[in-house]
Amino acid sequence: MEQVLLFAALSKSDVIGAFGHYTVYPLLGYLILMGTFYSVLLFRRVKQKRFASLDASREFLETIRGNLKADKYDDALKVCETPALWRIAVPQLVALAIKNRKEPLARIKRDMVVKFESDIIANLDRYLSYIFTYTRMGPLAGLLGTVVSMIAAFARMGEAGEGTKVDPGTLASDISLALWATAIGLIVATPLTLVGNMLNVRIRTMEDESQEALGRFMEDFEKAPAIVRQKAAARAG
Repeated sequence: MEQVLLFAALSKSDVIGAFGHYTVYPLLGYLILMGTFYSVLLFRRVKQKRFASLDASREFLETIRGNLKADKYDDALKVCETPALWRIAVPQLVALAIKNRKEPLARIKRDMVVKFESDIIANLDRYLSYIFTYTRMGPLAGLLGTVVSMIAAFARMGEAGEGTKVDPGTLASDISLALWATAIGLIVATPLTLVGNMLNVRIRTMEDESQEALGRFMEDFEKAPAIVRQKAAARAG
């Protein structure tokens, strides 16, 4: 009952100011927390999908090439499914092609493209979109805090009436929220913008490296004995 009476005793400016304090700051904190979480998560996911170096990629392709020439497809699959490689995009797609080697070559290529674009790149881009969403919401949340606090400040001045002094400390508190909300909104957006652009570059680099490696693999794959026999049978049929 006392809490109800206390709330009823609050002026309109107090209610507006409390709304700004108890909504804007938690919202900004949420944006910082989630933006950081998805940035770290995406950084780890991109790192998992790439080879550690170009030398590691070449070494993998050389191993697969040797197995394909020797008609050792099971050995090639074992290489792709080793713990050190099974999370990387290229070995995943190479394994898909080898498992479906009895299918028509055009279908294998289509399935590889679909898996790469829908399962790998789209998944990474989804996390990136979350980061950019939090980036855009930072300044908007700061603007909300600014607008609400300025409304509270002008409401407090209006309630005081003409010729009545407004408590400078209370008015300064409202204006302080306006400035801090704007500043924190920019603090949220600036690093997330940099991190988001950096991660976008890493994703596009991973995409280019994977496409180049898969192009080399397909050249060897089409020369593999099983695929050559399949092409010969198709021409004979």
